[in-house]
Amino acid sequence: MGYRMHVCKTYKIEYGRGLFNCQQGVVDRLLERYATTDEMWSSMDNTTYELSKEMFEDFINNLQKNKEEVKEILQKEFCKPQYMYKNVDIEEVYKEYIEGFTEVLQEADKNLDYIRLDWF
Repeated sequence: MGYRMHVCKTYKIEYGRGLFNCQQGVVDRLLERYATTDEMWSSMDNTTYELSKEMFEDFINNLQKNKEEVKEILQKEFCKPQYMYKNVDIEEVYKEYIEGFTEVLQEADKNLDYIRLDWF
C-alpha cells in the first residue's frame, strides 16, 4: 500500500492505421459479451477502455471459441442499411476482427501489463 498519490505524466497514443473505423458499437457489444468486463475500466462516455493484456487475450480466445455466435452478431450489425454492407462476406469480416484484435495485442506497449483503447 502506498503513502502518497502521484500523477502519471506519460501516456502516448501512437497513430497507426486505426482499427475498426466507425465500428465502436460493434466492438463495445463484443467486449460486453466476451470480455470479463467487471475487471475492465471504461470512461464515462465509453470512448476509453483499459483492460489487462491477459484479459484481452482471453477476449480473443472467447471470440474464437464462439465463432458462429460472433458471426451472427457481426451479420446482424453489418447488414444494417446504414453500413451499406449488403453483400458482405461475414467470414471475412470475422477474420478481420480477429486479426485486428490480435494486432492490438501485438502493438500494445510492452512495458505495461494492460491495454488502453481510445476512440477519437
